[in-house]
Amino acid sequence: MSSSELWYAKYRPHTLDDFVWRDENTKNKLTEWIREERIPHLILSGPYGTGKSSMAMLMAEVLELESSDYLFINASINTGIDTIRTDIIGFCENAGWSGQRLVVLDEADRLSTSAQDSLKGVMDEYGDDTRFIFTSNHIHRISGALKSRARTIMFDVMDSDNFVTKLCDIGIAEGVLDIEDETQAEVIEQIVDKTYPDLRKGIDLLQDCVVDGSVSPLSNTSEAEATWESIVSDALVSESGVIPLRDMLASIPVSEMEKIYRYLYQNIPAIYAEDDKSKGNDAVIAIAEYMDMNSRSAFPDITLAALIIKLSRL
Repeated sequence: MSSSELWYAKYRPHTLDDFVWRDENTKNKLTEWIREERIPHLILSGPYGTGKSSMAMLMAEVLELESSDYLFINASINTGIDTIRTDIIGFCENAGWSGQRLVVLDEADRLSTSAQDSLKGVMDEYGDDTRFIFTSNHIHRISGALKSRARTIMFDVMDSDNFVTKLCDIGIAEGVLDIEDETQAEVIEQIVDKTYPDLRKGIDLLQDCVVDGSVSPLSNTSEAEATWESIVSDALVSESGVIPLRDMLASIPVSEMEKIYRYLYQNIPAIYAEDDKSKGNDAVIAIAEYMDMNSRSAFPDITLAALIIKLSRL
């Protein structure tokens, strides 16, 4: 293996038994579908880092598909209808070697409305020998038409003990972790505190902590250069922070956004001068209003971004 290989990719599951399951019934159902060769269209939905993409790619592997019969599209990058017309329809129209084809649209909740609408006809026309698997972090952003054509499987967060075990297993397999070493054990705890329940992020951070062939204490740059706290702070003082703010909010689970509202509320005294009480009062009102809007919003990341931008302009 290349020393530069990403561990998260290296340790992806290659069999259904390798996958860390939260629900044995789901495992049994998928196993049955594969054994009987009657896999339906699927929507795999849940928080970031819970194994949705790994499962989608694993399906292609256990089905033993030829590379010509498998299409993987990152829908967070290819969001428009041209992707459907050019890439997917072109793929579906070409006869495969294995008798079945699989299209995976990763982060399909980022697809535009028109792209999702166009997929209805594609699934209907080519559904006899082509299966579609959609992964989604926000199930409410998937159109009802697609939901009606696919089975939805919800992925829950991994148990924290299994999360720790997985990190330790990888560290031991790579020969960089001694679980009896108290310093290294503390590093594992810090990684869990920073990344749970996102296993992908946890594995990446573990790899970043390896120095001279051994797990070492976290450095200031071990994590993605800036945490959400620093990105939010930058956005509050400069509109140049809007782009990283948008990208950061789009990448975190909705369940984590409550922490940002709390962070904003608790840091009002630091954001606004003590002698400018009117701005502080306006900020509290805005936070309350946007929290209420967030509870009804189809796109919570956009609502929260709008609040932060508003606070930066008070």
